[in-house]
Amino acid sequence: DSEGTPLWPVSWCGSITHSSGLAAAVVAAQQHWQGLGLDAEMLMSASRAQRLAEQILCPDELLRLECLPEGERAWLVSLTFCSKESLFKALFPLVGQRFYFHDAELLDCQADGRLQLRLLRELGPQWPAGSLLHGQHTMLGQHLLSLVSIANGSSTGQ
Repeated sequence: DSEGTPLWPVSWCGSITHSSGLAAAVVAAQQHWQGLGLDAEMLMSASRAQRLAEQILCPDELLRLECLPEGERAWLVSLTFCSKESLFKALFPLVGQRFYFHDAELLDCQADGRLQLRLLRELGPQWPAGSLLHGQHTMLGQHLLSLVSIANGSSTGQ
């Protein structure tokens, strides 16, 4: 479409991603899912992550980043970027308005692949600031993959 988002057949939703030799897609029936956001990113180098951290991370995320050993910081900045891209891909078709990295916060990421994000600004009546959304993350070679899926019947995710 004119926004650059994929057009899915009626009653379907999905997401597409590509990154340095990897392409992937996820598609599901809207009777089960309102939105899906899939993203793949190469892990950032430590210097690139340090350079981009303030553009990607909100103030609370930056504070948490400072508490990590330097060797783990690039991974967290990469995961935050990837998960916020997935969030955008899942929510933009539902809310029809652009939002940016500082409009959401990665609250939690678990070793088992679970992650949780929180909206920091309202994106319409069904998505107030504070809405919680859940996703997954994994490594595939040098690629970090994240998926945010919004079940049908979810609105605020709280």
